[in-house]
Amino acid sequence: MCPIREWFFDFEELNGGLVYMGNDSPCKTTGIGSIKLRNQDGSTRILKDVRYVPQLKKNLISLGALESKGLVVMMRDGILKATSGALVMLKGVRKNNLYYYQGSTVVGTVATATSSNKKDAEATKLWHLRLGHAGERSLQILAKQGLLKDRTFWAEAISYAQHIVNRLPCSAVDGKTPLEVWSGKPATDYDSLHIFGSIAYYHVNESKLDPRAKKALFMGFSASIKGYRLWCLESKKTIVSTDVTFDESSMLNKVNPNSSDTSQQVEYTPKQVEFEEAVVIPTTNTTNDSPMEEEESDDEEVPPQEPSQQSEPIAVRRTRRENKKPARFADMVAYALPVVDNVPCNYALE
Repeated sequence: MCPIREWFFDFEELNGGLVYMGNDSPCKTTGIGSIKLRNQDGSTRILKDVRYVPQLKKNLISLGALESKGLVVMMRDGILKATSGALVMLKGVRKNNLYYYQGSTVVGTVATATSSNKKDAEATKLWHLRLGHAGERSLQILAKQGLLKDRTFWAEAISYAQHIVNRLPCSAVDGKTPLEVWSGKPATDYDSLHIFGSIAYYHVNESKLDPRAKKALFMGFSASIKGYRLWCLESKKTIVSTDVTFDESSMLNKVNPNSSDTSQQVEYTPKQVEFEEAVVIPTTNTTNDSPMEEEESDDEEVPPQEPSQQSEPIAVRRTRRENKKPARFADMVAYALPVVDNVPCNYALE
């Protein structure tokens, strides 16, 4: 519930009944809508079905409503987290026996909220997978696909997990990263992190007829030389390369197979259009002066003329240029006739 009207989008005014406060004072619900929130990590969330209660003094988020949406609410050490799998959706800190949301409210139009929310959500999920927080749901998906049968790449997975943990802030060292404590320099190579096991294409310089890139799986980084450690699916060998193109979108589709772009679907309501029927009036011959012709026309039964259906107008085409024959291909008969009349009969007529 929220008392600030400017925070809502997709707002609908309605009589939602009364809400009783702790002192049994009634407050009237005058509308319902959605509110966009921005977490401290930059990700955005949208709260739907939020009641607009102007008489409230504070904004309230129901934990029961979050649980009914499939979120898991955990409270520990004065911190509240609402998670979906391993992804933290909302976070709050306890103050005076109340949990306060850690974030801010985004006020904007519906279109901006819809488009930006999708981009921010995809970016959050991508970094969530890059940092190795796939969670239990991702492991279940990989197990159903038969990718966790053996321990073929477990050594590479542990090595890459160690590489990630050394670059994540740790509460044991006052919020610093282990790499910063060990080397004295903060980690800045986060752009090189990718999802473990994602599809990658490393470029090769072979003959002209061979493909320019080969498909592989990302296994981490090489410890001896600089480059990405890849597992070639064709040759079944480990490849180290720096010229690599990653396809991480396929991993996002595996984690969320049912996520579709609902913001792009637009519902069209059909409209009834009344067309005026064209009635063709039959033309009568007004030049008939003979009474015999009139009587004959009265005796004959004339079938009723049905209104002709108007054909659809044909699209106007551009007029084609007129093709003219060259002068050398003109009719030569006109020139041959005068010559035949003046042909001399003998040499004396010349």
